[in-house]
Amino acid sequence: MSTLKLSKERRNEIAFLFLMNKVQNDNVRLSPNDVLRRIVNTAKDIGISKQEAAAFFAEVLEDRFSELLKVLNQVSEQGES
Repeated sequence: MSTLKLSKERRNEIAFLFLMNKVQNDNVRLSPNDVLRRIVNTAKDIGISKQEAAAFFAEVLEDRFSELLKVLNQVSEQGES
């Protein structure tokens, strides 16, 4: 067992970063039906409400799309090459 002790807040930050990395690097399907099914199933599996799971997933997607939009805006502002 590790001797390094993490606060609950830090564990949550790390879990969020792991999830963000997975969303960024894996082929995450974003069809509405697939997302809803996965949210409901995961919420049941981990013992949280589907509302909490949906709010969390919305936050993750918002962050990822924000990053994507920054890149697309940079490319579109460069004009034609």
